[in-house]
Amino acid sequence: MVSATADSSDYVSRFQALYKANAVSSVATMSHPKVLAQLAPFKLSWGSLPTLLQQAVLWDLGLVVATVSGADKLVQVYPLCSASMDNLFFPPATFLSLDGTSPQICPSTAYTNYTRQYVASGPGLTPAIRCAIDASASAVPDGQSAMYAQDALSASDVPEPRVWSHQQSGQSWVILAIHSLPKTYGREATWGNCPDEAQKQRSALTIPCVVYSSRPTTASFCEPTTLSPAMTSWLKAYANPTSAPSSTTATPNLDPSPGRPSSATTTEESSSAVLVGAIVGIVGGLILAILLILVYRRRKRQQRRSEIQFEPFEPPITYATTRGDTIELVPQSYHALETPRSPSHTICVAWSTHTQLNSASVQALRVNMADFVATAQLSTSVVAGALSHQAVVVKYAEIDVNLDTFVQNIALQSSLKHRSIAAFVGFGYDPNDKASLCVVAEYLAFGTLEAFLSDQAEWSWEAKMSVALDIAQGLQYLHDHSALAPRLRSRHILLVSHEHAKLANFSLTTHVATPDVTYWTAPEVVRGEAYSSAADMYALGCVFAELDTHKRPYADVPLPAATIATRVVAKGLRPSFTGHCPIDIRKLADECLLSDPDERPTASEVAAELTKILHYHRGSGGVLTQN
Repeated sequence: MVSATADSSDYVSRFQALYKANAVSSVATMSHPKVLAQLAPFKLSWGSLPTLLQQAVLWDLGLVVATVSGADKLVQVYPLCSASMDNLFFPPATFLSLDGTSPQICPSTAYTNYTRQYVASGPGLTPAIRCAIDASASAVPDGQSAMYAQDALSASDVPEPRVWSHQQSGQSWVILAIHSLPKTYGREATWGNCPDEAQKQRSALTIPCVVYSSRPTTASFCEPTTLSPAMTSWLKAYANPTSAPSSTTATPNLDPSPGRPSSATTTEESSSAVLVGAIVGIVGGLILAILLILVYRRRKRQQRRSEIQFEPFEPPITYATTRGDTIELVPQSYHALETPRSPSHTICVAWSTHTQLNSASVQALRVNMADFVATAQLSTSVVAGALSHQAVVVKYAEIDVNLDTFVQNIALQSSLKHRSIAAFVGFGYDPNDKASLCVVAEYLAFGTLEAFLSDQAEWSWEAKMSVALDIAQGLQYLHDHSALAPRLRSRHILLVSHEHAKLANFSLTTHVATPDVTYWTAPEVVRGEAYSSAADMYALGCVFAELDTHKRPYADVPLPAATIATRVVAKGLRPSFTGHCPIDIRKLADECLLSDPDERPTASEVAAELTKILHYHRGSGGVLTQN
């Protein structure tokens, strides 16, 4: 008899069955922004979930752990668009029909037998493969085992999905496979061998996938972005457990002797009733106290907007004064969220009487922030979360914001419709809270380019160029619509996938009155000249440096920020690049970083050049020339 789960990758149902059977999982899980956004509508936090439920959510969203460059991280699995995470595995009959494959029938003490790869090649498996994995194959260790196997675990074993790479010496193909063997069984048997059950070896479901960046063009793979019905149902049940039976339900009499209970029993029951009453009273008092504390904390939390820990912004440098050729720059730190002061009567009146803010066209863009559930604070003024089941990011305005400018910006942001710009969702505010004014935009689960660069030791230049092209095309669209991106940097670029990006919507504007001076600021702006589209192009040159080094500009220069800014203007200091940066990309970056803004290329020119470079690289299949 073959295992009932031999060919099934429906791990949501399997983890749920194990949970109901009170199984214990010892897996160390990790969270992901994509997960937090999905949990928000259920009012659940990651830490509140049992491990088996955490494992199910990760699997449902296509997130599987892999050791990448020596550290465990979650990598994205893309099922075929016509499939899903619960049917990634193709059956043995299909395996047998593929070129260059040979199965091995292995015995099992729990089941009659199961199929495991004896011989297989990457090109031979590819036509039947139902998934792609977004990970650098060279950074993931080789599993040294079969890359295809039916499941032969017992019903009480907890699968532990993990990605391993598979390749053959002297050949270029690579397969990334999802292995599910629990760590308690040690290393897997090598390919071509059946597990030795006498030595406590086992075989678990092993699913071969292609590398996402080299996926076949004949197949379409889609990222799971929403929870499956089965996963949604389990989370709903966990968030709202079935209430206990009513206390009025009759309790069966377990006394073997019929008739009236003895006086001793009556006294016992009476004492028990008094004790129960006392306990109920104490518990009720505790619950009331807890509720009062929760209400108090909720109000304090609302005042602070969020108590979630956050990663501080890189402090900007604010332009101060000029004396001849000397530029004095004063570092200005971002402050932690402060508890707002009492609502200002002047501001409340300004909001209620502001013609543009209260116009029908602007009010149509307003969203109900009472429905917003925060899941993570990204900076002092930016919070990620969910709004009516949509993953969003909220940017709070300064308390003394100019309402005319704010209205102009949201009118602009709502009008921008481009695939390389994060979608505008709306704006919100509480008329009685001057700290509540905010802009809401779509949130992308891959997070920021800055975070991705920090986590990703290896990333192909082909993928980087694709991201750079999206950025350039986004800038081209902005500049064609008389808009600017004065906060352009990796932190304000959101990734759709490992090779596509969008500009953060709330960082866009039509006019920059007093720009902050940062590592990405063009020298003419540091000197006090007006911010222009050419300054955006200078910032793009700095982003090219970030794509190359995976670090912020000037991270290798041990000087104070103000000194760096001075040298950018006076001595032509520019961000460093590595020797691995392709020549064509370095040339583009150098042109963007020219001192004279009139000599810098336009966004349209950069986009055209990147398109040409990328097209040539993909068409020739060659390697980009490096310095």
